[in-house]
Amino acid sequence: MRMKDKVTVITGGASGLGAETAKCFAKEGSLIVIADLNTTAVNTTVAKIIGEGGNAIGVTANVTVAADMERLFQTCKDSYGRLDALFNAAGIAAEGNVVELQEKDWDRVMNVNVKGTFLSCKYAIPLMIESGGGSIINTGSITSFTGDSLSCVYPTSKSAILSLTRNTALQFARQKVRVNTLCPGHCWTPLVADLYEKDEALKQTLLDKYPMGRFGRPEEIAKAALFLASDESSFMTGSELVIDGGFLAR
Repeated sequence: MRMKDKVTVITGGASGLGAETAKCFAKEGSLIVIADLNTTAVNTTVAKIIGEGGNAIGVTANVTVAADMERLFQTCKDSYGRLDALFNAAGIAAEGNVVELQEKDWDRVMNVNVKGTFLSCKYAIPLMIESGGGSIINTGSITSFTGDSLSCVYPTSKSAILSLTRNTALQFARQKVRVNTLCPGHCWTPLVADLYEKDEALKQTLLDKYPMGRFGRPEEIAKAALFLASDESSFMTGSELVIDGGFLAR
């Protein structure tokens, strides 16, 4: 029960890594606030957590809209009175190099991945300070550190998150708000499946780059997020935690 009675907000929490992390944290005793655009998926994930004995509420919200983010954290405060952890799991991708990619797709990915993380932190931090401190987990990627042959905008957005994390960590360390970036390798989530499941050759080419010979599992990333959210990482801020099956060690 490493998160017993601690309140966690998870953006993009209705599916993929966000949903898996929500379930993991709930089993560790956290009170969960799930935020996502998909109301049906939000309700389904909340029901699963409650059905397994956890405590969760859901909020339909768009991470790129300031009013939605402000409402999200006000709902958290009204419902639970505090905020101890935030996992910014909302994210999207788009394929294409700088010549091929459409401007609208660049804007869409940067808005969700970077602006969404900024807005979430903006409205979370004052509530965390009121609560005596807390832990923010932003979502980077192995592409925060490397190039990507399929996309120019996704790795750019994930590199920007590293900088946002470091600066925010420095600026709020004395207020006991820790900010770190979780950088996973490829995990078999709906986002990855959309990119690779229709092209077996491309999927195998990617798998060959992993020394462990497999993709990550969502529950493995959730446990890493749990470490960053809990007091076990109490002297860790402004850092990157890479969970990648040895990809970057090549």
